[in-house]
Amino acid sequence: SVAYVRGTNYLFDGVKLYEVTNTAGIVVDFADVSGTVTGLVLADVIAICSCANYLIALLEDGTVAWSSTTTPVDFTASLVSGAGSTIPSDLQGPVMFLTEAPNAFYIYTTKGVIYAQYTGNARYPFKFHAIADAGSYTFPTQISSDRSRSIQYGFDNSNKVFQIAPDGARLISPEVSTFLERQK
Repeated sequence: SVAYVRGTNYLFDGVKLYEVTNTAGIVVDFADVSGTVTGLVLADVIAICSCANYLIALLEDGTVAWSSTTTPVDFTASLVSGAGSTIPSDLQGPVMFLTEAPNAFYIYTTKGVIYAQYTGNARYPFKFHAIADAGSYTFPTQISSDRSRSIQYGFDNSNKVFQIAPDGARLISPEVSTFLERQK
């Protein structure tokens, strides 16, 4: 997974966190910054994304951790730096991946979708809520998204096609979903 925070690109490969640069426009450099991450164990991280100058990390147990706003690799909880973490109360099922949206991000699970909206409040920077009837997901390739749009499209685990938005989800192209269900 990838994130862009405070002018820096990050790549998480499931094991290590890299800072990615392309200064010459020809060669892409990957610098392992795993050793500089504080406040969380990278082995527990499933995915990363960015939101409002925070580096977001999704952990295996459903915890969502956000970094300091000044040091993206500092996840040590602090009211001074702004770093913190929580497990969203609406979370259902194992967490699988994250996708970005404008001033927000989505958390996809095997039993639903959680929307995390940036609040602007340093103590509680994100407000989480479940999106009703949004489907269930296992892989990032099941989602079509653009970080500049809040609406995303998903092809869920039961072969249904959904339009997913912050205020709810709706089944689209039911004839396609019906056709796909019959192809099992």
